[in-house]
Amino acid sequence: MAVQMVAVDRPRLDTGDALGGEVEQRASAYSTCLAYFGRYEIRENQVIHQVEASLFPNWSGTVQARPFVFEGEDLVLQVKADDGRVTNEIVWTRSKQERAK
Repeated sequence: MAVQMVAVDRPRLDTGDALGGEVEQRASAYSTCLAYFGRYEIRENQVIHQVEASLFPNWSGTVQARPFVFEGEDLVLQVKADDGRVTNEIVWTRSKQERAK
């Protein structure tokens, strides 16, 4: 599996070089994007991501468990803080073609 999450309306950098530009602009831009890949498995009501590598280096080589629910045609995964507050949410919606099968 591979995940890429990008915030809406990310600011553009004043450069065409992905590694160039002002440090503050890069930090702002790259703080609104997260990507990781690896294997996954389903255990009861959780998807377990075995992260091989991540844009956030601290997640590389770790296991990230995410509770999931189905809401109609949507599959919803959430990341919650220790106090139960949702900090991130990923929603996949089944395509009309898949629903027709």
